[in-house]
Amino acid sequence: MATSFGGALVPYRGNAASTTSTTLITTSTSTSTSLLPARLFTAQTGHALATELLYRLLFDILNRLLTHLHRFASRQLDTFSSFLERRWNERADALKAAREARKRSEEEGAKLGIADEVMRVAAERGFVRGDGAIECPRGGSVKGPPGWVGFVLEGIKEGRIVERDFWGGNTFQI
Repeated sequence: MATSFGGALVPYRGNAASTTSTTLITTSTSTSTSLLPARLFTAQTGHALATELLYRLLFDILNRLLTHLHRFASRQLDTFSSFLERRWNERADALKAAREARKRSEEEGAKLGIADEVMRVAAERGFVRGDGAIECPRGGSVKGPPGWVGFVLEGIKEGRIVERDFWGGNTFQI
């Protein structure tokens, strides 16, 4: 009973006790040109080969991804380090310029404090009279002390307010 692929169907008969069932087994009589004999290449070995190829492919993809990430991180770190170096140099230059400006101002003798600088600017803009009194920029009159100072001075003269009232939290009601 030959088939078209060159194999033959051979009936298999088991031991003498099992004569009721007959099983057919295919056998191949042709010679194989494959590198692997057919009896060594089973579904299990095919599955193992496919799994190994998939693992190699996955490993290659992950390796390439990690290489690209490494290059990207390296470029970003180089950019960041150059930025930090540039900022460091700018800060050092600014500190050097500030030291030189401070040294120049000390050499010129212009040790102006904030109050001196404000008085100088106020005198330049015409807010200070010749006698040193500060004029109000809106009304032009010399600004006096606040009104509550007058009440405190009157209270001290009349004896209604003593020094302990300043520290005791008195509201100076008249």
